[in-house]
Amino acid sequence: YIRKGLNYKKIVNEYKKYDVFLNVNSDDTSPTAFSRRVFELLAAGIPVISSYNPGIINYFKDVVMISKSEKDTENT
Repeated sequence: YIRKGLNYKKIVNEYKKYDVFLNVNSDDTSPTAFSRRVFELLAAGIPVISSYNPGIINYFKDVVMISKSEKDTENT
């Protein structure tokens, strides 16, 4: 279902309701393009598990857990 947009403060409060965030990327080739949501989640202290994305690896190699398969995600 779709809700109306949230301002930044409300978005951060919503993020903090979760123990972990699963991030799905539509671009698995770009060395720089990925959602700003990853920055926001990490700034809010939320651990992120993400599908493969070179940009996330370039910026957050040791911070964001990268999953290349369903099995990777289960093991993380």
